[in-house]
Amino acid sequence: MAIVMGKLISTLGWAGAALLAVGAIIDAFSPVFEGGGRISAAFFMIRDMTYASREDSVWTWYSVLLLAAVGVVFATLALIRRSNGESSIPYFCFAVVAAGMSIDEATLFHEKFAIAARLMGLSLPFTFSWLIIGIPFAVTAGVILLLLARRIDATLRRRLIVAGAVFLLGAVGFELLGGIIVNFSDNLAAPGSRLLYQFVAMLEEGLELTGSLIALWAGLKAVDLQWIAQRLSRKHAVSS
Repeated sequence: MAIVMGKLISTLGWAGAALLAVGAIIDAFSPVFEGGGRISAAFFMIRDMTYASREDSVWTWYSVLLLAAVGVVFATLALIRRSNGESSIPYFCFAVVAAGMSIDEATLFHEKFAIAARLMGLSLPFTFSWLIIGIPFAVTAGVILLLLARRIDATLRRRLIVAGAVFLLGAVGFELLGGIIVNFSDNLAAPGSRLLYQFVAMLEEGLELTGSLIALWAGLKAVDLQWIAQRLSRKHAVSS
């Protein structure tokens, strides 16, 4: 099981890295195809389908499915624990959080925070406006999840803390840096700014992917251990 699990996580990681690289390479050729025409239209259609920072791209749906898989794994873990008479509520909560993150990735709901910030008269002049609400929201959610994590297995808790830290470094830290680049380059009009932003965006998405994969691996390991414990318990009951 451990070998299969390792191969699965490795395959998902390499697939994600390939998607990121393909999208970035195609986007780098965008200036060559500007000017209209059928070839240009076909190129930009392919670019929009592959570029990681665009809504409804292949990368977006890859991330959506990956986070949904994390939710399914933790829901499975919760069900196994409940069937064994063990505490399951914290695990169900983590499943719900992963499902919510998957939905957010699909709908880009977090970027709607910019509308709320504008209605409240708040703004960040140097980066993306949605972060003025997004950062406090992420910190609050992180604190709640840390408190919740105190009720789960210690090894799983440590792994999820690492996963969450890596994910937030990309989702908040590098998103903040990307917004700064966009703002100070006159919306990427400055020479070299597009390439720099593309590099930062790749790091952002790559860290989010890594955080998701760590969480998926941690959940699968926990499910495997629960199944092993369940089988040993049944064997012991039969032998007795």
